[in-house]
Amino acid sequence: MLTLGIDVSKLTLDCYLSEGIEKKARHSCKFQMSNSEAGFKELAQNLAKRGIGIEQMTIVLEPTSQYHKALLYWLYEHKARACMVNPADVRHFAKSLGKYSKSDGLDCFVLAQFAQTRELITWQPPARIIQNLDSLLHLRHQIVVERGAAQVRLSELPSDSLQTVKDCYSKTLEHFKAMEKEVNHEIQKLIDSDVSLKQKHKLLQTSPGIGPVVASLMLVIFETKQFTKSCQVPAFCGVTPKEFQSGTSVLGQTRMTKRGPAQVRAGLRMAATAIVRSKRRSTLKVFYESLLAKGKSKACALGAVMRKITLVAYAIWRDSNAFNGFVS
Repeated sequence: MLTLGIDVSKLTLDCYLSEGIEKKARHSCKFQMSNSEAGFKELAQNLAKRGIGIEQMTIVLEPTSQYHKALLYWLYEHKARACMVNPADVRHFAKSLGKYSKSDGLDCFVLAQFAQTRELITWQPPARIIQNLDSLLHLRHQIVVERGAAQVRLSELPSDSLQTVKDCYSKTLEHFKAMEKEVNHEIQKLIDSDVSLKQKHKLLQTSPGIGPVVASLMLVIFETKQFTKSCQVPAFCGVTPKEFQSGTSVLGQTRMTKRGPAQVRAGLRMAATAIVRSKRRSTLKVFYESLLAKGKSKACALGAVMRKITLVAYAIWRDSNAFNGFVS
């Protein structure tokens, strides 16, 4: 199988062309071009000189901030099969090959070999409204982080600090609060502009703990990922348990895998916390209490509720049915 591993950076694309399983990278299969429209065309020309059409192969790359997006859309427009992979998976795969170093030239080789050993899902561009919603949610996350930092800096100021310093920090905090409010309004406005999206967003909020922000985050995941089983959702969000046990001597604590976007897990944690603190009993709260009764720690039980929330949210989105699991 022809595979092309591309290590993306801000300025360059390091590529490795592979025709099968290889133990060592061949210099003749490596090439580099710029991360630009001209570089993309040069990539196609380089492959054409080797007698290969860009649509004949599997091209694999990792997400790198925003630097990979232009290439992804260019490959899609030119009928190429592009696949996005989890960087952590690729790193573990590299170690299994005995590759402990990290460089652009080595990474593209590992990516090409990774594609030779996996069944990968072809990337499909999300709808424009989902792209815009995802961008707004990322912006909101950055604002919330900055707002929290500003809050900490203000609270840590000594009581005898200059009033000018206090005023400056206070204005910075208020600025981020205003920005967060504005972005929240734009997110809701965007969702309301699409009848189907608005309905699903409203249905997701019928689940306990899920508010507008978490519902928006889950919408982006469901609308962009091609899940075939419900168990794939918590796995993607990184809230599935990871055991560490061997024989009778190694009994490590079970933890979450923490794969996928951190902002989604942060939202799920807030949703789970809201459920266990709520006075209104739901099947999710009963589930949490049953785990505590069995001797599970609060952290473990809370993680299990986070996983349940993803399953409930996926069922709501898939079936277009409101949550009805309230006990009292």
